[in-house]
Amino acid sequence: MKRRTIAARENWLKSAREVGFGFHHMYGEPYWIDDAFYAFTLEQIEKDIENPARELHEMCLDLVDEVVRNENLLSCLDIPPEYWDLISKSWREQNRHLYGRFDLAYTGRGPSKLLEYNADTPTSIFESAFFQHNWLIDQIEANRLPCDADQFNLIQESLIEAFDSFPKDVIFHFACVTDNEEDKGTATYLMDCALQTGHNVKLIDIQR
Repeated sequence: MKRRTIAARENWLKSAREVGFGFHHMYGEPYWIDDAFYAFTLEQIEKDIENPARELHEMCLDLVDEVVRNENLLSCLDIPPEYWDLISKSWREQNRHLYGRFDLAYTGRGPSKLLEYNADTPTSIFESAFFQHNWLIDQIEANRLPCDADQFNLIQESLIEAFDSFPKDVIFHFACVTDNEEDKGTATYLMDCALQTGHNVKLIDIQR
């Protein structure tokens, strides 16, 4: 794993505005960095990141199976009792989940380690799945990256596949805090993925 610098795209701010990526700066600090990237070997991606992530996900699901059967654990996790039956029913019926985000610690050597599994409000997906890919294509076309350079994720493809598996006979609702640009941008991106698979969608403000 190596951090490398590269010339920023001259029009990246314009490109960000055009696709609704308005939260490239947050809290007075730059959030999106256009002039640097991390390079990984295929072995690092597969052996040190993908394989541990897959194992961690299975471990988390094993824990969920234990938690939904134990009211004491549900209470310890501050899950409101009025949702216990609904959660248990969803788990028993093996309703499909959509996505979550691992926050991992990785030094470039050995398997990555789990810091957090954000599976309830996982952001960073629009920039990871879509805007990052735009950056890659632009940098290849500018001859700053080799033509065989790739991003090692299939987030957008996986999301579209997941949305395609959900029933399409009802309206798919997406809830967010619409006054929060990052939250709304994330929900809007997910809505677009759902639209691509034929869903009827509706955005609702979770505060109203």
